[in-house]
Amino acid sequence: QERLKANEAKRIEKERTEKYAKLKDGAKDERAKMREKYKLADSPPPSDVEEESSDEDEDGFGPKKTVEEDPVAQAKALAEKAMSDPLGAATQSMDKLKFW
Repeated sequence: QERLKANEAKRIEKERTEKYAKLKDGAKDERAKMREKYKLADSPPPSDVEEESSDEDEDGFGPKKTVEEDPVAQAKALAEKAMSDPLGAATQSMDKLKFW
């Protein structure tokens, strides 16, 4: 009985792959007809590798991103200052807050 279920699953999977392969071929034919009709150049083959840039989300709009110090280094420096001068460290961190 398990063999029958496995064979049925294989048959259904095969039918599904054939169906989608036929749809994919049909879509390719349609695109080829449109390219011919409107005299368009062939589309480039799809690339699986996304282009990575050093600046994420750099689209040219908005303010430029500022490169700040390492947050870990900032936290370590603040902790060391807090150990030596607790009141001074607290007031320094309050200076960074913005009230508008």
